Amino acid sequence: MGQSGAIRLTNGTPYTWTRSSQTSWRMNSWSFPHSIAPGSSVSICIEWGEWVFDHAVQDSGTTEYTLSGTSYRFQVQARANMSFQLQIYLNGLSTHRYSQWDTFSLGWKQDGEIQFVLSGSENNFNSTYPSTSWMHDNLAKLGPRTLRHICIPGSHNAGMGRVGSGTVGTNECNTQTQNCAVSTQLERGSRWLDIRPIIWNKVLYTGHYRNTKVAGVGWQGRNGQSIDQVIDSVNWFTGVYKELVFLEVSHGYNADAGYREMNQEEWNRLLGKLKNLNHRFVTTAADLTKLRLNEFISGNKSAVVVIVRAASGIKLDSFPSCGFYEAHRLPFVSKYSGTNNSLALTWEQIRFMKEKRNNPDTNHLLTGWALKMSAADAVRAKMRDTSLLSMAEVGNETLFESLFVNCSKSTYPNILEVDGYSTHHTALVLAINDLYGTP
Repeated sequence: MGQSGAIRLTNGTPYTWTRSSQTSWRMNSWSFPHSIAPGSSVSICIEWGEWVFDHAVQDSGTTEYTLSGTSYRFQVQARANMSFQLQIYLNGLSTHRYSQWDTFSLGWKQDGEIQFVLSGSENNFNSTYPSTSWMHDNLAKLGPRTLRHICIPGSHNAGMGRVGSGTVGTNECNTQTQNCAVSTQLERGSRWLDIRPIIWNKVLYTGHYRNTKVAGVGWQGRNGQSIDQVIDSVNWFTGVYKELVFLEVSHGYNADAGYREMNQEEWNRLLGKLKNLNHRFVTTAADLTKLRLNEFISGNKSAVVVIVRAASGIKLDSFPSCGFYEAHRLPFVSKYSGTNNSLALTWEQIRFMKEKRNNPDTNHLLTGWALKMSAADAVRAKMRDTSLLSMAEVGNETLFESLFVNCSKSTYPNILEVDGYSTHHTALVLAINDLYGTP
C-alpha cells in the first residue's frame, strides 16, 4: 500500500462542476465524482502507488472539471517528483491571484486532508491562496453590503503566534494558538484580531492566561507578542494594503497585581498606546454592523476599528473620536463551546448558528471554531506531543467538512474566529460571501 490522504473540493461558485476527463498512472486510488453541485464540499480519498519495483516519480493522476455552461475548466493533478504533491491547473479561468493557465501546488498531507476552494463567477473568481488584498479586490461585490451581510475571518487569541515568558506550568504546547505572527495572519487574510492584553513586569503584552482554580496552581499562562508589536504589524499592513481590520480587545489582566482585571488607569494606558494605530475609523453610528463595507474602505482607504470589551465600569470617555468603540457599538452573539472534542464543537456551533441567525438581518454572529485543552491535557501536553495547534488541525478539518454545507442565503456567520489561521480560512470565508452573502 502507498501513502494515502484526501483532498476536499469546495464549490462556492454558482456552476455545477462536471468531470470532463480523468486519467491516472500507477495510483492505487484516484476516483473523483462525476459532478459537484454549488454549495457542496466533497472529500476524495487518494492513495499513491509506490510499487516495490518502481520509482514513486511515476505515480500521477489528472482529473479535469468544467464549470457547466461556461468554457472555464480546472484540473486536479497528482505529481511525484522527489515528493508527493497535489496541484491545480487553471484551464481558461483566472482568480484575483492567479492567471489563466497557472499551476499552483496544494501540497500533500499523509493521512490528512488538504483543501481546494473555488468561488465567485466570471471575471471574479476566488480560490485557495486568495490575494492578500481580498477585501479591496472584491469591493465591487462586497462594498455595497453591510457588515451584517458579510462574513469576515478572524484569529482567536491573535497575539499568541509567538510565545514568550510566563508561568512555570505552561509552554508553547498549551498556550500557542496561532502558528505565525500577527503580521503574517493579516497577510493570510485574517481581518478580526482577538487581542487579550496582560501587564507583565509593567510591560503590555498579549497573553493567554486562565485561572485554574486549583490550590497551589492558580493562574497559568504565557505572554505573546507585545502590544507595541501588534500596533507596528497592523500599521505596516494597513500602510500597504487598503483593508478593514478589527481589533477586539478583551480579557485584560494585570499579572503584577495578582492577575486582577485591569482597572481604568491601566485601560487608559493601553488605549493611549492604541492611539498609535494609523487609519482609525471614526463614526457616530450607533451600530457599526449596519454600515456598508464601502463606508470603511472605499476610495483606496484603509480602516482600523478597535472594539473594547472591558470589565464593567470601564469607560472610554477620555478617548472621544479615536476609533475606539464599546462592545455595544458592534453587537454580536456567540457561544464558546469549551470542549476538546471536534464533533461536539461542530454540533454546538452549527446548531447555535442556525438558531441565532436564521435570516441575514437578525443577530450579528461570531462563530468561534476553537477547541479547548482541558486542565489535565494542558499539564501533559508536551509529554504527549500534543498542542493547541495540533488540536486546531483536527478542528479545522471538521470546520471545512461541516460549516460551508450548513450555510445558506439566510444562515452564515459574520465573523469566523479560529486557531491556526491559514489562507484556507480566507478562501472558505470568500466562498460563503460569494455564494451566500446578501447585498
